[in-house]
Amino acid sequence: MQLLYRKVVLGETFGRQALRRAELRFMVELAHQAYRDAGAKEFVRWPVLETLLNISFELLVWQAEQGLPVDGHYIKRTFEFATENWQEEAARFMREVSRAVDPGYAEYLQAAGVWLLFSG
Repeated sequence: MQLLYRKVVLGETFGRQALRRAELRFMVELAHQAYRDAGAKEFVRWPVLETLLNISFELLVWQAEQGLPVDGHYIKRTFEFATENWQEEAARFMREVSRAVDPGYAEYLQAAGVWLLFSG
């Protein structure tokens, strides 16, 4: 856990890959568990969800730029994107999404974010 903290928070990679897929999957699973265990009346802290969504959208933009497969239909339907200009649409989504997120919607967004992270 300490090594993961050093990579993610401090940016210390010491010449190795910045973040492996398994480490990212571990972090996302912890986030999923936190949302699942939250009480029905408890709201999810926005900075946590914002970080996950930013990572997911940055990866989506990168995948598209690299010519990797992107499931445009799923992404447009899930996040209500009007176009496949992923960067613009993601920025719009982040501006317009409510900062008061209940656990159910947070889990929905988190699951969609995970799908983006591991579908490419």
